[in-house]
Amino acid sequence: MNIKTIILIILVLPLISCNNRDTKNDHSQKKDTIIVTKDIPVNRKGEAVLYNQLCSSRDYLGKLDTLELGYDSLQIRLWYAYHLKNPEEHIVVIKKDSTWSAELHDIAWFRNDDTAYIVKREIKQGMPRIGWPSFIDSLVKLNILTLPDQTKVPDMHLVYNAPVIIVEVATKTTYRQYAYTVPLDFVNKFSQARDLEKIMDLIEDQLGFKRIHKI
Repeated sequence: MNIKTIILIILVLPLISCNNRDTKNDHSQKKDTIIVTKDIPVNRKGEAVLYNQLCSSRDYLGKLDTLELGYDSLQIRLWYAYHLKNPEEHIVVIKKDSTWSAELHDIAWFRNDDTAYIVKREIKQGMPRIGWPSFIDSLVKLNILTLPDQTKVPDMHLVYNAPVIIVEVATKTTYRQYAYTVPLDFVNKFSQARDLEKIMDLIEDQLGFKRIHKI
C-alpha cells in the first residue's frame, strides 16, 4: 500500500472514543457545516488536565492555531514537556497544506505561582532526508495517528511530576489527543511506548530537531 493510499484511508476513517474537556461522553463540534469529532482523554474525575494545560500554553504562545475545530488537510503536533522544573519546551509541527512542512518551536518559559511568560522563542524549519513520502509513511507505520492515550493502555501507570509527551492530530473532520509520561521507562514492556520513542527518534534523525534529552 503506498503512502497516498494510507493517508487517504486515515483521513476518511473516523476516529473513535471522543471526549471534550468537560465530559466523558462522546462529543462532536460543528464548524460551519463540517462535524469535527473529538477524542480528548480525561482522568478519573472526568477532567482533561493535560488538554487544559496544552490550551493554556498555546494561548500564551499566540502563534499556534486551534486544532480542535479541524485542520485541512492534516496537522500533527508533538509537545515535549521535559519537566516541570525545566523552563524549556519543544513543539514539533508537521502539516500538510499545499505541500508538507515541519517546524520546531524551541521555547523557554519563566514561571512562578503568579505568572508565566516566554523568555525565548525560536522556530526552525526541517526537511526529512529520506523525503516526505517515506518520512510520513514511516510515521504512519509507527502509529503516530492512532496510538491510544496512556490511560487506555492496561497496566501502564501514569508517572506524576515527570516529563510528558503530548500528541495532537487534526484532520478536516477529526481532532484527537494522546499523551505519555516518560515513555522511555516503558519501552521494554509496552509496544505503544516503543512506537512513541521511535517516532521521536525518527523526527530527530530525519528533521534534525534535537531533544534536550530523551523523554
